[in-house]
Amino acid sequence: MAKLVGTGLSVGFGGIKALSSVDISLDQGGILGVIGPNGAGKTTLVNVLTGFQRPDQGDVLVNGQHITRGGPRGAVRAGVVRSFQAARLFHDLTVAENVEVALCAAGRSRRAAGPAARELLDWMDLGHRANLRAGDLSFGEERLVGIARTLGSQPRFLLLDEPAAGLNEVECAALSGRIRAIPARFGCGLLLIEHNMDVVLATCPQLVVLDRGHKIADGPADLVRRDDTVIAAYLGVGHEEDGEDA
Repeated sequence: MAKLVGTGLSVGFGGIKALSSVDISLDQGGILGVIGPNGAGKTTLVNVLTGFQRPDQGDVLVNGQHITRGGPRGAVRAGVVRSFQAARLFHDLTVAENVEVALCAAGRSRRAAGPAARELLDWMDLGHRANLRAGDLSFGEERLVGIARTLGSQPRFLLLDEPAAGLNEVECAALSGRIRAIPARFGCGLLLIEHNMDVVLATCPQLVVLDRGHKIADGPADLVRRDDTVIAAYLGVGHEEDGEDA
């Protein structure tokens, strides 16, 4: 089974340490959540793992092969694909065409991309929106199309950066179910960065917690959420008892 590994990852911006010797590992087929307060280094970590940010120190490997200096293209060639906090859809194309673009970029023919895009959209419960102009979607639907588009790239590892941001409670519950099903359906490992703890705890059996660039906890979600250091740094007193958002 393939593995995405970051070892000793450090990134500094001027006098600020965004990451300090962070180790992380994700198995293909696994789900890992990364949480922490604002400024903890979560998005920087995703940027490093996907080639958008070169680390000052440390390495990123897929199945033992270094991709640290390959940039975003090198990461994609190794099967490491990400979403962004903004969906970045082509608003003048239809929803189906947006997904077809990703499928064609991954090597599908235009003829094959059409049915494959429809299949992805049906799986995301968006088949009824396939012919709609992407600019006419609701915010929540845009986020789901963005995820469908990343899946069209046939990733070995999919990194989602705050996919639930701006979604309502019903949309978040539906999103959790979809995310949880992705590894089994598409055979990829999934790393989720998310502030909504309801989504995190419903989705991720394993958690990594960052605070000010340091990894302060790593392990099963039920144990991590009760860790005193994590409670003090991020979750807040009482969260370990009732599971409410901090």
